[in-house]
Amino acid sequence: MVNAALDKISTNPKNLERILDNIKDGIIAHDLDRRIFYFNTEAERITGYKRLDVLGQDCHDVFGAPFCGSNCTFCDTAPVENNPKQYAMSIGTKDGETRQVEMSVTGMLDEQGAFFGVLAAFKDITELNDLKIKSGQIHQFANIIGNDPKMRQVFQQIRDVAA
Repeated sequence: MVNAALDKISTNPKNLERILDNIKDGIIAHDLDRRIFYFNTEAERITGYKRLDVLGQDCHDVFGAPFCGSNCTFCDTAPVENNPKQYAMSIGTKDGETRQVEMSVTGMLDEQGAFFGVLAAFKDITELNDLKIKSGQIHQFANIIGNDPKMRQVFQQIRDVAA
């Protein structure tokens, strides 16, 4: 019964798209040339870019080079292995706003096991980080340690002007 339901989902691309559009993580998928072929509703909300504006575009051209910061494995050459990565970073939205995201990036393989692209899932953690700073839960930034409220203000200012 479960396998039959999964078969219905996987054989109908619209069902899979509905699932991905209802996930509360931004999802971007691109090919070996960094051309975006999937961009879900949450990715639109977080970045401010519309799906139709980014599909078929190089992710670095749309979001700035590189969108994934120093963790981009597509800056010089395409990666040859499936090497999942997780990291936090700041991104700029279409409106120039800075958002902090947790990014999870993994390679995608076809039926023959050949690497054909990248799937990036990201969650907007900007408000969570702001609350942590205000509540005193974050007391370090880039190996600078300080628990005083004035130091937490400095950490926030660094984040605000970093973009």
